Formats: sequence, structure tokens, C-alpha cells
Amino acid sequence: MLAERTPAFVVLGEMHGNAESPKIFADAVCLTAQAAPVVVALEQGEDNQPSIDQFLASEGNEQDLAEFRSAPLWNQTFKDGRSSKAMFAMFETLRQLHQVGRVSKVVAYMPLLAEPPASTETWEAINAVSIIRGSHAGSTTLVLTGNVHASLSRVPWGDKYLPMAGHLPQPLTVALDITGNGGETWACTGEPVACGPIRNGSESDVFERGVTLSAEEDGRFSGVVYLGSPTTPSPPLNQLD
Repeated sequence: MLAERTPAFVVLGEMHGNAESPKIFADAVCLTAQAAPVVVALEQGEDNQPSIDQFLASEGNEQDLAEFRSAPLWNQTFKDGRSSKAMFAMFETLRQLHQVGRVSKVVAYMPLLAEPPASTETWEAINAVSIIRGSHAGSTTLVLTGNVHASLSRVPWGDKYLPMAGHLPQPLTVALDITGNGGETWACTGEPVACGPIRNGSESDVFERGVTLSAEEDGRFSGVVYLGSPTTPSPPLNQLD
């Protein structure tokens, strides 16, 4: 179905902190790479780019894994699902795909700014520009991000800003919401903040694994990626003591 659309950008939105989303994203990268070169763009700070590049070029042995484990993305004080064990495993899959020429590069698309952005929408637009700059003509760019950033239309709350995916070239962009059959994810919530497994969706919603392309009435997504199973929490790779 996506091959018929020939999108330049495929954005997958996830609820950070579960084991299944990074796995199905890696599967999507592998499948897409059978038809066209793939650039992967991830919701990570650009200060991680040297470590990512080094890991992709490595043999993936124990020393390589240990060095990559020391990268900033795994060692921030605040650890959300982007620093999970499942994400670390996904990077190993991406490394293997890079080694055989199926993934040309992995881009950490969140720039480090000298000054805070003027607004949330400005920040979302800056991230979109970073993804576009990292793309290649003739390649498909697959983006893994939080599902709010993956929305094509304005959010219904606050200043109703347009998320990142809405700033990508719309005729060339497909945005998909990753949905599980209920389950849990690992997140930091509450006041004071507490981290651990939380409920993720409703287990009454049961869908088979697959992709459905059908634009939502509110225009947020082009379709849905169904995991076909409940989500399970994936804690940070490097837990704080």
C-alpha cells in the first residue's frame, strides 16, 4: 500500500517506553529497504550523532556495544522511553542493516539550540527542517517519534500548534500511529515524578498486526500500524541507582 503512495517521508508515531514499537519500526525499515534506500531519522539529540555513526560503522562486538552504551542518549538524568532497552536493541538491528547497505544513515534530528525556540510550533518546524536536510533524493526517510510529533494536523489543546510531521512536504509524507491491543509502557508521570509501567490504551481494542491506510477525520494520521498484541514496558538501558 505504501509503495503505491511512494512517500519520501514515512513518520511512525509511538508511545515511548514499550518494547514493541521499536521492533516494528525496525521491521518497517527492513521491509522498506527492499525497494529503496532508507534514511532513518530518530527523535534524539544531535549530540548523539558521532556515537551513532561510530556504532553503525562498527562490528557490533562487546567493546562496540559498551562504547555506544556510554553515548549521551542512554545517560541523561531524565530517562524516557527513547533511552530504553528496546531502543538499544533497535539500534543493533539498524547497524546490521547499515552494514549490508540497506540503511544509508541514521539521523539524530533534534538540534541543539543556543537559545530556546520562540514557540512550540517553531521547535516542531525546526525538527522538520532537520529531517528534510538529512534526507536523500531517491531515498525513503523513515522517522520514529512520539505520536504527538507525528501528527499532520494541529493539536486541539493550548496554542494549537502544528506538530513536526505537519511541517514536512505534505504530498510526500505519510504519518502512521502505532497502536497496540492495550498493555503497558514505561513512563515518568505525576507530581512528584514517578517512573515505571503505566497503562497504555485499552485492552478491549483488539487488532491484527498490520498497516491500515485510512486518513482520520481530524487529519492527524494517514493510517495506523497495528502491533497485533499488547505493549510491554521497556525500562531505560542504564537505570539510575
